[in-house]
Amino acid sequence: MNSNCVSKMDLKVATSIFLSGLGYCEYIRLFSMLFEEDSLMCSNTFYSLQRSYIIPTIKEIWKRHQKFLIQKIQQSLQSYVDGRWSRSQKEKGIAEYLTEVLIDSVTHLVLGIETLCKDEKEEGKGNEEAQCLLKILESSPIKDLKINELICDENKSVIKRIKEAKLPLEISLCIGHKGNTVRKKWKTKCKLKKTLSKNQLTKQGKKRKKPLYVYTHRHLEDLCKKIETHFKVSCSFANNEKEFIKIWVNFSKHHFGNHKNCFELCQSNCLQKERKEPLLKTFADYLKCHNVQMEIYKEIIKQNIDSFLTQRQTSIVESFNSALNLWCPKKKHFDKEVYIARTYLAALNWNFNLLSGNPKRFVINKQLERKITNKTLESLEKYHFYGDKNETDLVIEEENNSQEKKEEKSNKLAKKRRRKNKRKKEKEEDTRNEKVNMAGELDQNF
Repeated sequence: MNSNCVSKMDLKVATSIFLSGLGYCEYIRLFSMLFEEDSLMCSNTFYSLQRSYIIPTIKEIWKRHQKFLIQKIQQSLQSYVDGRWSRSQKEKGIAEYLTEVLIDSVTHLVLGIETLCKDEKEEGKGNEEAQCLLKILESSPIKDLKINELICDENKSVIKRIKEAKLPLEISLCIGHKGNTVRKKWKTKCKLKKTLSKNQLTKQGKKRKKPLYVYTHRHLEDLCKKIETHFKVSCSFANNEKEFIKIWVNFSKHHFGNHKNCFELCQSNCLQKERKEPLLKTFADYLKCHNVQMEIYKEIIKQNIDSFLTQRQTSIVESFNSALNLWCPKKKHFDKEVYIARTYLAALNWNFNLLSGNPKRFVINKQLERKITNKTLESLEKYHFYGDKNETDLVIEEENNSQEKKEEKSNKLAKKRRRKNKRKKEKEEDTRNEKVNMAGELDQNF
């Protein structure tokens, strides 16, 4: 395909290839052909095609994917509810809720069991919903989705039922990423606490209308914001829930002064260099920070159910946006529909990679130039969503790069030390010569 003759059909074919999950690099190469200096198509025509064709096609594919999942779940519910589908809307609500969660991936079933079974202890209303969910897992039509993992909230009773059923599933906890609302809640809790003491009683024995404010956990006010940033860092670095928990728990150890199990961005003993003392001096402070950290973790789980997968998708969407912005003019403002379509693309691509056996997508972050050259195309080939490279190859490349950087730093430091030593020797020789000259002059005078 020549760069001078590019038609709308070529763009449609490229988008269909990309939506099927087969050729991301080819899609970017077509962008390079469209926006060369000798090409016939300009950026305005591309934006018009984006509005008229690309966004509606992505929405249609997304709706089809959602309808397919709804049909599968409704079939499984109809076969086990014994004709109660038309009478009660509870099962229908469960089906719609599950489809919103199942959109992220076909092979990972994410269930909000705690939200469905929150009234189980008090009134016993959650038993029927939990039984429906277990029947969905045991049903035959849902097995076509190839469910391998169950990501759920912390609920011991439901986890026991699933284990007793002996289903071939791996149970793991769910993780969220909305730290702003949680930080506001905990900031108010840590900052002010309304309490009444015995001294606040009047002579008549009545309490005052305006209670006094007592400050509690002052040292945790600054840590709430740092916990939020640490949560985002742990989501971006972790590929699994186990890795996330390791990085998440190490936050309190980091501020206590232990840097053995910290993540890559942590510089060794950074707190000791800056302040010469850790923020958490005593073991009681360490426990308070750890308790606040785990309570925030629990509240985030209650708010968002499928947020760990969406957090992993945001990094991939950002890489896709950075690749597309190479051919966009500066200070270009996109509509919300464009960003929504790109998130749909990332989710569809995630589903395809899971079915093809490549669930992990390696994205190499690089600052790419805006000019279209052969070097940018070579770098964009690395900027793909597929797992062509193994984990070992990427780890070896990172280790080699880190070793080269360390060697460069060590060489620079060695050169500086040599220069300092030379200067010291020269100064010492000058002082010795001056002393000898002074002694000779004194002898001549006498």
